[in-house]
Amino acid sequence: MNIAQDSFDLVAAKRVHERRRVGWLIYAVPAALLAVALLGFAVFTILHRASPAPAVQAPSITVTIALPVTSQWTDTLDTAGAIAPWQEASIGSQIGGYQLTDVRVNVGDVVTKGQVLARFDAQGQ
Repeated sequence: MNIAQDSFDLVAAKRVHERRRVGWLIYAVPAALLAVALLGFAVFTILHRASPAPAVQAPSITVTIALPVTSQWTDTLDTAGAIAPWQEASIGSQIGGYQLTDVRVNVGDVVTKGQVLARFDAQGQ
């Protein structure tokens, strides 16, 4: 072999070696970028994941706990103010279609036979 052939073989060997190095880089660079992207996504997900929502409790009535104590209460309570009905109702009695209009005795009264105890209005029909 001659020098030209040897130098040609040497150049060809370098080219093959460079192609192998470039071929390896073609696969290594995208794989490294993909690994970095996946690692970044994993770190982002871990750092920004939503914390579990606290259990929502239904509103409750406030309760105060106290120990029982014996005490004396008065029989009467003196106070001042106006008393007004919360709701009014008209109450009446009817017997056989007759409206009760007048009651002439009270509970506990002594009555006699034939005494008028109440009056009914026949017009209420």
